[in-house]
Amino acid sequence: MTVLSPFVYWAQNESNVFIKVDLKDVKFQSKGSGAQGFKDYEFFIDFHSEIDENKNNLKLTDHKVDVTLTKIQKGWWPRLTSHPQKPAWLKIDFDRWQSEDDLMDENVRDIREEFPDLYGKLQKEEIGYRKDTPYTLLLDRREKAESALAI
Repeated sequence: MTVLSPFVYWAQNESNVFIKVDLKDVKFQSKGSGAQGFKDYEFFIDFHSEIDENKNNLKLTDHKVDVTLTKIQKGWWPRLTSHPQKPAWLKIDFDRWQSEDDLMDENVRDIREEFPDLYGKLQKEEIGYRKDTPYTLLLDRREKAESALAI
């Protein structure tokens, strides 16, 4: 008998691993129909690092099983499995995927706030005029005040 494996999608953050098992008709005993009809599906994952077996969350819907696992040691795994060869049925869940770089992107800085003088000057040089924004209006007031003091 051929053993079928469902598509399994995974993602992670620093503390958790998220696994989504894609099935068509999920039953509580974790059996369901997949792309090939009403057949038994199974899979096994030997995780890259240890997970806390007492802090897991399981959510069943008609079409998928969502599992949230808590990592014992926080950090980013280079892959889900302990071995470098990825199984064909294992996919990345791009809807939930995060990386270390994403954390840096959360702290996006606005050049207009941090360097209003430089931004206004650059905008005027590049397009020939400076668009009025709260930052440029503040800059204009400051320039007028500085020139009045210089006289």
